[in-house]
Amino acid sequence: MKPSKTFITLLFLVLSVGLVTAQKYKFLPSKLHKLSGQELKGKGLAFTLDAFDQEGKKLDQIQRMQYSSSPKYVMEVYGNKRGVPQAVVFRASNEEEYDRKLNAFMKRDNTGDWKDTEAPSFAVMDMQGNGLNLSELKGKIIALNFWFIGCKPCIVEMPELNEMVEKYKEEDVVFVAVALDEKTKLEPFLQRIPFHYDIVPEGERIAQLYNVVGYPTHFLIDKEGKVQFFNRGYNGALVSILDKRIEGLLQK
Repeated sequence: MKPSKTFITLLFLVLSVGLVTAQKYKFLPSKLHKLSGQELKGKGLAFTLDAFDQEGKKLDQIQRMQYSSSPKYVMEVYGNKRGVPQAVVFRASNEEEYDRKLNAFMKRDNTGDWKDTEAPSFAVMDMQGNGLNLSELKGKIIALNFWFIGCKPCIVEMPELNEMVEKYKEEDVVFVAVALDEKTKLEPFLQRIPFHYDIVPEGERIAQLYNVVGYPTHFLIDKEGKVQFFNRGYNGALVSILDKRIEGLLQK
């Protein structure tokens, strides 16, 4: 099985930062040791390797994706005496590691042709029956999210997105989440899993307006109504990137 692109990226970042922690985790078999950069050189990391957080919780596929791309975590690789990788552990990154990893992901900007284009306008009603007109929000920064109930990665990122909403509640930032689902389906879902964006139901027309073909999709629109950031698909570093981009836009 070929190693995932995310894991190859993480391996490069681990090697560049260096395996600085000598900690041995009790939940791993005693015969395993943390592999050095030299032992890892030239080795691919299969996505089938067991993955754990530093408390010993085994990560599922979605959590693994989240941890591998989040700047909040650094991957350590453990192997047998022959140097063959057997498991990975994601530990909390220090400040230097966080900045290094975040900067690496920010360089992989996918905004492309969206950059500085006028954001398509729309006027709709949100879940509370309030009118929402994008053209009337000029002068504010808009974080625009597209999602649907059956999108597991969309749900995974919601707690971090909620934290970002809380962080900027006193700033000129508006958080809008366009859902594909009907209001009657969204109401019970949001009771179980809160999402603090201003949610627009039945947003397929808006998704088409923005040429959304994958979920989740995020846009950042500046105070002039122009797109300054675009990302399609799940990325564990996304909320950190959005946070950094919003800070930059607020300073302009």
